[in-house]
Amino acid sequence: MRASPGLLLSLLLLALPGLAQGLADPRSGAQLPNQQAAAVDDATALFVNPAGLGAVGGFELGAGYSNRFLGLGADQAVDGVVAIAGPLGTLAAGATTFYPASGASRLLTSLGGGLQLDDNILVGVAMHSLDGAIPTWDLGTQLRLHRAVALGAVGEGLGSTASSVRVGLSLRPLDELLTLGIDARFKPAPFDDPGQAIVGGTFTPGLMARLRLGGVVIGAGAELQNLGGLGPVSATATALLQFDLDRVGVALQGGAVGIGEDVTSSLVGVRGRLSTTRWTSILPPSGRWLELRLAGDGGVVDDSENLWEALFSETPNALQVLAALDNAVEDESVEGVLLRFEGLQLGFGAAAELRAAITRLRGAGKKVAVYLVAGEDIDAWVASAADKVWLAPSGGLAVDGVRARMVYLADTLGRLGITAEAVSAGRYKSAPRTFTHSEPSAEELEVEAALLDGAYDALVAGLAEGRGQTPEQIKATIDLGGLSAPEALERGLVDALAYPDEVGGLLAELAGRESLRTELRLFDDEPKIDRWAGSPRIAVVPVIGTIQMGRARGGLFSDDGAGADDVVDAINKAAADDSVVAIVLRIDSPGGDALASDLIWRAAMLARDKKPVIASMGDVAASGGYYIASAAHHILAAENTITGSIGVFGLLFNAEGLISDLGVRSVEQKRGALPGPDLFRGTTDEERARLQQSVDATYERFLDAVVAGRGEDKLTKDALRVIAEGRVWTGAQALERKLVDGEGTIIDALRLARERAGLAGNEEITLSVFSGKNDLPLLGALGGAVSTALGLPRAESLKAAATLLFGDPAMAELATSSSGKPLVLAPAVSVE
Repeated sequence: MRASPGLLLSLLLLALPGLAQGLADPRSGAQLPNQQAAAVDDATALFVNPAGLGAVGGFELGAGYSNRFLGLGADQAVDGVVAIAGPLGTLAAGATTFYPASGASRLLTSLGGGLQLDDNILVGVAMHSLDGAIPTWDLGTQLRLHRAVALGAVGEGLGSTASSVRVGLSLRPLDELLTLGIDARFKPAPFDDPGQAIVGGTFTPGLMARLRLGGVVIGAGAELQNLGGLGPVSATATALLQFDLDRVGVALQGGAVGIGEDVTSSLVGVRGRLSTTRWTSILPPSGRWLELRLAGDGGVVDDSENLWEALFSETPNALQVLAALDNAVEDESVEGVLLRFEGLQLGFGAAAELRAAITRLRGAGKKVAVYLVAGEDIDAWVASAADKVWLAPSGGLAVDGVRARMVYLADTLGRLGITAEAVSAGRYKSAPRTFTHSEPSAEELEVEAALLDGAYDALVAGLAEGRGQTPEQIKATIDLGGLSAPEALERGLVDALAYPDEVGGLLAELAGRESLRTELRLFDDEPKIDRWAGSPRIAVVPVIGTIQMGRARGGLFSDDGAGADDVVDAINKAAADDSVVAIVLRIDSPGGDALASDLIWRAAMLARDKKPVIASMGDVAASGGYYIASAAHHILAAENTITGSIGVFGLLFNAEGLISDLGVRSVEQKRGALPGPDLFRGTTDEERARLQQSVDATYERFLDAVVAGRGEDKLTKDALRVIAEGRVWTGAQALERKLVDGEGTIIDALRLARERAGLAGNEEITLSVFSGKNDLPLLGALGGAVSTALGLPRAESLKAAATLLFGDPAMAELATSSSGKPLVLAPAVSVE
């Protein structure tokens, strides 16, 4: 009996309202809950399209049972599959045991792997062996052309005479809520009997859909079998009801097989899932408390005892911490956050960002507690924004105010027979005075005093507001010169003294519970991503450290710095990437080489013609750092970010006295009037005048670049001259003078970038760091271990010694290698 076209069309149309398996897997008799070739993205992809394994995150275990009733008997199948995602893709293994109504059972074993090449392309391979026979192979791919369109293709059973080709198209007209699929399999007729088919093979088309309502998935689907064959065409129709919890899911299935044949059999099945990845749940989590241990620049303490994580996982950095805290603001399941400060080393700019994150959490009704073993002014200032602050009984708070130290080396160099000479543009451009003078100028003292006043006022105001005291009370506490733990409690800077093991009890009391468990691995606990083609991306381009020509290379005492080639490459790549909707320049740099700064500025100016560019300033974004920032559409700084310093200098060293004392004699021959000075002699009047012209020209270029970037409606060149002159400003002072557009954190910059890109506030985005460096991909901490073995990292002890001797070793290295060429480097300003 042949099925009528009307009946077949009706069956296919009825499949659209829900979810179905789609085409039955030709190997596994166990029915699978999502068999769309273009959409499968769980462990069952091993049996359907191994490319889908590339979308699996973490660990996933699945198992299923199906029963097809055939008259008085039944065919049964049991399958299990496990998938583990790693840095190089996902590996999976599975087995299916068939129990036919008559005959012996059979075992199918499967191995496979999948890899996501980028947001749009996934590839995979699987090997299947029935009862230990020679294996066959599946090769598959998924192309996620758009967030609403995906294609899939699989070569099935390659290496056997029963191979087939399967293709699929899946659509999402309602984003992730509804997934519609059209799949078809073509199986060529055997070469030894081509007469079995009319057109060289048989087709098996199918329609399916998946409707997700929170943690519930419903649906149905249908397929036609033996189209193009000599026998009758039949149909299969199935329906599914799936329930998901965070890490556990179960699916119930039922249907009819052989519709249109003389005998129609019924099908029932059940599947279960266990995963480390969180799925959308029918019971949304609530009352969650997150816990973060922060150190250094605000990143997470890396103490993983898991070998896999230690080798391949990246330790969450400060930006990821701020993003996680910002996500917690909107996450209704989060009740509170515990932050443990374990050796933070932050400037006021970065500290303000962490403090603002705490303030946002509390403003959203979340509770925040901070625990310190010990701390200094910055720790206390940040912690004061929390609901509760707890301190170790034997610890203390070194809340003793702020200070700045200026170092001068002219006399020291003179004793060695070395002199330094600077040519500058801008009367406040004091960076080279470290080497050329023995005491501060009036301008230096003026700037340092303003910076200290700003930092001190912010410290006092923040502690007073956070701890409910008057500014006079806080000033009196600061004047004590540091507090023991009991004094900190007595003075009201902390709420309780507790050892680390006692924090849990205090936290439970704050939450109003008998006991409380915090979540430590929130960065490894991302929910399952259902979106195709990735989310719109915001590119974060870091400009960290001293700005240099070429690639970041660092010196003996300094960090790698910001290489112009690296940063320009990163900006260009972000500008050319269609998935990137906006660029955030994260600047924490005192400046450096003038030419390098100008090249980066140019790349940013070109990029902003294509998409929004936002500058986010950290602790310092001065001189060359400000040069680059001026190219952005919008600049955000913290209240006490050190910025400005729009000026230029060139610095030369003359070691003629030292060389002479060592008995070295030299004879100079030259062609050309002004070949330039070197260490063997000082500068002539003509050479000095020429260097001054070069520095002055660079200064004018600096001014022109700032005006071009900021726009004359914000800042004319005449107005800029008044506030330039190499003068350093705080973020608040810079805002008053229109050097920046507002106060804000990196999170505020990301939100502004989202807004400028036209994205809705609830639009899911992806943050991508474009560094431009030749980093080894996917190595995580292992890459750090390799670098350490090669001796690449800078020794902290050497850096500390250099800082003691030179004040700012990065500036010393850059200056000594500059040979008088123009530098845009801020003075060594450190407020602590």
